[in-house]
Amino acid sequence: MSERICILYHGRCFDGVASAAVLGAYLLERHPGASLATRGLEHQPGGSFVPADALTGDINAVVDFVYTTDERLHWYFDHHPTGVRSEVERRHLEADRTGRKVLDPGYPSCAGLVRDVLRERFGFEAPWLRETIRWADVIDSASYRSAEEACSLETTAQRWALVVDALGSSEFLAPRIERLARGASLEQIMAEPELAEAAERLAREQQRGMEALERVCRLTGDVARYELPAEVDGRYPRFGPYLLFPGAHHAVGIVPRRDKVSVSVGRNPWNPPPR
Repeated sequence: MSERICILYHGRCFDGVASAAVLGAYLLERHPGASLATRGLEHQPGGSFVPADALTGDINAVVDFVYTTDERLHWYFDHHPTGVRSEVERRHLEADRTGRKVLDPGYPSCAGLVRDVLRERFGFEAPWLRETIRWADVIDSASYRSAEEACSLETTAQRWALVVDALGSSEFLAPRIERLARGASLEQIMAEPELAEAAERLAREQQRGMEALERVCRLTGDVARYELPAEVDGRYPRFGPYLLFPGAHHAVGIVPRRDKVSVSVGRNPWNPPPR
């Protein structure tokens, strides 16, 4: 029976998906004939955790999500300081001597961290994922050059990010992550008729969301405030308030969706407030 690789990643997240693809590429090369299973995990209001029943592989990994001391975990990567939440977890992680478990908040993306560790410690590179990792850095750290670029959907990576956020169930993404891990480019993935059609539809919804934002967004002092109508269903450019009001330091919005209402609080990366 072939080995089973199981990678758990931050669900509906460009960086989480990219991280799973990079690590998956290495593990598939190292374990020829193995199968790859991926599953997205969501952060929970009561406290995020890795479900014990999710570690189903012969080789188990968690990327871009919280740590677990479960002894079935073989690989771990994250760049969020909150990835390790207790002193017990911290000591457990620091005791690892395999070089396969790394938390480094200095990285703009988890995908970049995975790439560097695999290259420096294990001599592995996935050149076909180089552009995907670059965009993971940009998207996850919001290091766009301008609000216009942040709101644009002109690049393949930004359209993929839109699809991942809107349609990114584990079942939907699993075959795409495996294709990326096995050598497909992001352009080839997005050329799939189903994904190309979905991206066009979501781009239209995003544009309608921007038009709704223009109608309701108001500047109060240095804060852009908005409450979106329910029919937008959360589809709007997150950096749109700074495109409308470049002088705003913050944006605060109420965003209704089908299943919940979110409060969005943001800081303008191109006009940050004084400390």
